[in-house]
Amino acid sequence: MKKLLFFLFLFSCCCLQAQNLIPNGDFELGPDTSSIGWEYLSDSNCTFLGYINGPDFWTVVYASPDRLVNQSFLCSDTTSAKSGVGYVLFADWEKGKSVLINPIQKDSLYKLGYYACFNSFRGAYSHPAQFIVKFNNGIDSLISPSFSLSQWQYYDTIFIASANATEIEIDGIFFGVGYNAAVNIDSIFLQKISSVGINNLVSTDKSIMMFPNPTTDILNIKSNNKIFNIEVYDVFGKLFFRDNKSSIDVSDFPSGIYIVKIKTDKQFFVTKVFIQ
Repeated sequence: MKKLLFFLFLFSCCCLQAQNLIPNGDFELGPDTSSIGWEYLSDSNCTFLGYINGPDFWTVVYASPDRLVNQSFLCSDTTSAKSGVGYVLFADWEKGKSVLINPIQKDSLYKLGYYACFNSFRGAYSHPAQFIVKFNNGIDSLISPSFSLSQWQYYDTIFIASANATEIEIDGIFFGVGYNAAVNIDSIFLQKISSVGINNLVSTDKSIMMFPNPTTDILNIKSNNKIFNIEVYDVFGKLFFRDNKSSIDVSDFPSGIYIVKIKTDKQFFVTKVFIQ
C-alpha cells in the first residue's frame, strides 16, 4: 500500500490545529504601544527617535524592517492589519529571520502561505514590490508575486524541501536607485503536508484520473466528485496553473516533473505529472 499521502494532505490542509512552523507568524506578539521598527522608532514626521525591539521571535538580518500596529505609526502606517493589529513591513533590501518551531526536512512536502500588499509610504515609494523567503539550507528560496495594490492579497505555494533547515528568512527586494519598493506582510504560515517525497507522489485513488502521464500538450483530469480547483506547480513551488478546468494545455510548460494539487467537494488530492 502506498504511503498515506492523501490522508496526511487532507489532515494538514483541513485540520484547524495544523501547526504553523513559523513562531509569531501573525506578528501579534511584540511591543503594543507603537508601530516601532525592528531597529528604530520614528515620530509622525519620520524623525528617528531611537532603537526598540520588534516582533517577538524575530531578529533583524539587515537594515530596519518594521513591525506596524494599526494607526500608531503616522509616518507610514495607513494600512489595517489583515489579522489582529500587527503586521510587518519590508522596504528595499530589509531582511529579518526566525527560528522554525520544528526544522523542515529534506524531501518532505510543505505549504507556505501569507497575506501581502504594497506600501507606498504615502506616495514616496514605487510599485510593484516583492520579497523572497529563504531557508538556511542554502538551497530553497521562494520569490513572491509582484504586489501593486494596497489591498491585502492572499498567496500560497507548495514545495519540496531540498535539504533540512532550521530558520526562515524574509528578504525585501531592492529594484535600484530611484525605485524604492515596500511590501506589508501578515499571517505568514508554513505547514508540513507530507513526509512523502516527490518520487512517491503517485495516486492510488480511483475516484480521480489524470491522463496521459507523461504528456506533451494536454493533461486531462476526471473525478467522480465536483472539482473546485486545480493547481500545477513545479518542484520549486512556482505556480503554473490555477483553475477548475479539467483539461489543461501544458504545451508551453518547460519539460520536467510537476506537482498537481486538486480540491474536490470530498477531498484534497496531490500527485505528480511528467511533462515532456
